[in-house]
Amino acid sequence: MKQSAEGRGALVRYLEAIGKGDGATIERMLSSEAGLRVIGTDPREWWSGHHEVVRLFEAQLSELGGFCVKLEDPEGYEEGSVGCAAEKFAIEIGGNQIDARISTVFHQEGGEWKVVQSHASIGAANEEELGKELTTA
Repeated sequence: MKQSAEGRGALVRYLEAIGKGDGATIERMLSSEAGLRVIGTDPREWWSGHHEVVRLFEAQLSELGGFCVKLEDPEGYEEGSVGCAAEKFAIEIGGNQIDARISTVFHQEGGEWKVVQSHASIGAANEEELGKELTTA
């Protein structure tokens, strides 16, 4: 795979739309093909299908209102009509900052990069989740 400014840019647009609560941009960026999967930070956020993902994004963005997304150093790669991108970022909401990360797979559809799979998480220390320290670097 080669580095991709387009893949990087698609991820930036996706995250900025989420932060602004821009449902129209999010809907346009999501693939309408079978296989769309969005996995969020909550264990119950395992969504599939364009209609369901759009509906749930709209509900959550309405509940949250807007928030600030601070990007660190997004990266993007592509091979033919498929690309992937990843980013460590921060969300500022209600006076709190939450560190998060996301990986996203894109597919070119109609000349645009569309999200086909996205997984966001809020990192938790191995010690907290597994009860022991593991090698991480």
